Amino acid sequence: MTPIRIRRKALSSSMSARLFDGLRVPAKLGGHPALDFANTRAGWWTDTPTEYLHSFRHMVVMTGYLGLLDMETVNALKIRDAPAVLRRALAFRVALFDVLTQAESASAWKLVQREFALAAPKRRLLSGPPARFGWDGDEVSLPLHALAWSAGELIAADRFDEIHVCVGTGCGFLFLDPRGRRRWCTMAVCGNRSKVRSYALRARDG
Repeated sequence: MTPIRIRRKALSSSMSARLFDGLRVPAKLGGHPALDFANTRAGWWTDTPTEYLHSFRHMVVMTGYLGLLDMETVNALKIRDAPAVLRRALAFRVALFDVLTQAESASAWKLVQREFALAAPKRRLLSGPPARFGWDGDEVSLPLHALAWSAGELIAADRFDEIHVCVGTGCGFLFLDPRGRRRWCTMAVCGNRSKVRSYALRARDG
């Protein structure tokens, strides 16, 4: 696997966001739920990165937004509080980001593997019609299990060469780009802002 070349420059906050279930969430630009989960933090290499997972409720709602848990489960869990699960999720996100950008250490791989292993016993094949995959129980760890399982699926698919990092100022979102032609997660936001800045610099220098 060829390591991703990441521009580790100072970033300000300018990424895309949406409202879902009353909470601010990052736009789904990654092309895979695991990448969109990694994008719940932006500007990783700045002193003031943008954070979306402010509470356990944010994490639960995010799994519903990504389609990893059904909304009935989301509504039942979001009224609960599980700060320990949130802390695990934040640590998992850091390790996952390192793995997805191939900057991982042995400890990052170990943490990702551990969360995936904890999720596996809870995975179920539910009867239909149509039959579908789901989760057993309603424990507070289910959102993290769903996120870990999704991440495991992406990692096992070995699509590392298709994962790119948005070079837009204030973004750094991860996204799938099989052709390797995109520089930005979205032309409508990061691409246009970059062009505006370039035009302003040319006008100033002229």
